[in-house]
Amino acid sequence: MLIFFKARIVLFAVEKTGTTALQSALEHRADVKFLDVDTPVEKHTGFAEYKAQVEPGLLDKIGGPLDYVGVFREPVSWLFSWYRYRLRDEDADMPQSTRGISFERFAIDFCLKPYLRPPHAWVKAQSVRVCDSRGAVGVNRLFRYEDMASLIRFLEMRLEMPITLERENVSPPSKDLYLSHDTLALYKQTFSRDFEIYESLPLRGF
Repeated sequence: MLIFFKARIVLFAVEKTGTTALQSALEHRADVKFLDVDTPVEKHTGFAEYKAQVEPGLLDKIGGPLDYVGVFREPVSWLFSWYRYRLRDEDADMPQSTRGISFERFAIDFCLKPYLRPPHAWVKAQSVRVCDSRGAVGVNRLFRYEDMASLIRFLEMRLEMPITLERENVSPPSKDLYLSHDTLALYKQTFSRDFEIYESLPLRGF
């Protein structure tokens, strides 16, 4: 998470949406930055936690309204990115590894209640990162992952600087992006909020 006082922007880092590359490109300009998971407020802090833990101490310094900015990815593609990420060689001997597990199995396991999920399927849904404590979307400038160009234009305008992104945290290639009809239906039912949020976003622009 990066905070820019002059531009009045809070940039949230939603996992698997290209935010690591954004962080690398912009952290030198941020007035407040949360980059490490070892700090009290971590890089991937969601909107609800931000409102409770961070913003009360900021408003005295900057006052007034802020724009909350983030990226949201098509839910199947987002989940597949997690699956591929956990295929990495460095995770091969770890409980979270997806080696030997199909994407279908991964998706089914992700749809279990959190306390029942095996380690390889333990991730937080995108909606958790962008909604407030009541489940309403709090990130008011939310861009589709597939429309990163609009996000870059928005940030360039507000930060008054050119932005070039490098590819970071790229997952290993795989052709296993497939879910059966029943599993896709289960996923859409279990995480309906994520699909609703994604479908509500404009295809292009801001």
